[in-house]
Amino acid sequence: MAQHAESPLMRLPPELRNQIYGLTFEGAKVNIISTLSLEKRTKYIMDVLPLLLTCRQIRKEAVEMLYAAAFLVSDSSVRLQNWLEALPPKHRKQISNVHFDAKAAAQGHLEAEDLAEWAQTMVNVMTVGWQKKGIRLPNGPTKARVLTVQGEDVWTSTPWKTYCASAGISDEGAAWRRRCVSG
Repeated sequence: MAQHAESPLMRLPPELRNQIYGLTFEGAKVNIISTLSLEKRTKYIMDVLPLLLTCRQIRKEAVEMLYAAAFLVSDSSVRLQNWLEALPPKHRKQISNVHFDAKAAAQGHLEAEDLAEWAQTMVNVMTVGWQKKGIRLPNGPTKARVLTVQGEDVWTSTPWKTYCASAGISDEGAAWRRRCVSG
């Protein structure tokens, strides 16, 4: 504890430290990746990790603020699910942004329309699957990265609707049904 007293950060009142943590983590990205180890564990990379590794006190104070402010990103629904299941419920409750990188997962093999359809299906499947496993994301739906007809990257919780809007399709429900019947 003597070392903490010497730290300018730890000498600040907790309320001010919390504001600093919040500003530090705002918009931070936590990439959930797989490892090639024999343990088959999912790891994550974040650009703000060094702050959480400075000492136990800072980690204890700051980790929930990280989950509230950061974006969790993966190109694998399985890795996302494994990571969320392993996370303590008190931290999981703080999560505000989960992003599925459908564009990266597809690796350029799908056109914009097919990517939007697949991404919408994945968002729906992930949401239902997580709910069945008791994983609740209280702060909103999962978002997926897809392409518009114009080739722009977009993060959206409604990939099919977003694609249809970019293509000038006014009735996305009818367009979805046509794809399901013809596909």
